[in-house]
Amino acid sequence: MNFVEQHTHHWCEPDIVEQQIRLAVWNEDQATVRKGFRRILKTLEETTDDHERREWARWIKGALPGLAAKPEHFPELGWLQQYIAAALGSTGQ
Repeated sequence: MNFVEQHTHHWCEPDIVEQQIRLAVWNEDQATVRKGFRRILKTLEETTDDHERREWARWIKGALPGLAAKPEHFPELGWLQQYIAAALGSTGQ
């Protein structure tokens, strides 16, 4: 377990995923960035509670712009943006 994991293991799942993606972007580790995006997509697929899905959509909407991942490298970003639009009823960025 690395330093960051030791000090953030008690965080909620969305914050842990965001931190992992941020570190992967900073380290230019595209495989880990993609893994993080796919983890989010898998969580959305497995979540059956509508309230929880909306909360995830709100979190994603707030977190994605700050991750600085290049959309052309990750089709998952487009999928997440489509989910946000559908879940929150917005077609805008």
